[in-house]
Amino acid sequence: NALAPLFTGMQDPRLWGLLLFLGLVPNALSTYLQVNAQKRVPTAKAQCIYALYPVWAVLLGVVLNGETLEPASIAGGLLVIFAALLSNT
Repeated sequence: NALAPLFTGMQDPRLWGLLLFLGLVPNALSTYLQVNAQKRVPTAKAQCIYALYPVWAVLLGVVLNGETLEPASIAGGLLVIFAALLSNT
């Protein structure tokens, strides 16, 4: 089996439990918090937050992973920020 080397050492049930926990709990918690926060935030502000998700993802990639940005990516991010600000005023 070609995939067998990838799973070497993964026979420990505690590891599978940890992977299951890390896969389910943070996702369930973030979804729960997001849905409840949306109930309390006006629609325009929620849209603004959602529109900025890609910008935050790129910024975290730059800060945490040392990624570099092309000028087009910077311009696109600035356009998203400008559009989010414009739609919220």
